[in-house]
Amino acid sequence: MNELLSELEKERRKLNLLGEELMKQSISLSCNQEFQEQSQKVDQLVARYHHMKAKRKQQVR
Repeated sequence: MNELLSELEKERRKLNLLGEELMKQSISLSCNQEFQEQSQKVDQLVARYHHMKAKRKQQVR
């Protein structure tokens, strides 16, 4: 679980840096393919994290 959180934070940092760079260049985030792909990657990691967390909570009961 800690490994997943580390990966999630790493990918979030990449997404934030990319977003900042695009905004500095006045490039729309929604139109940038690289940004969209990175955002999807972060979304998938968040979903995996919440799934694992719910699974663990259920096992405790």
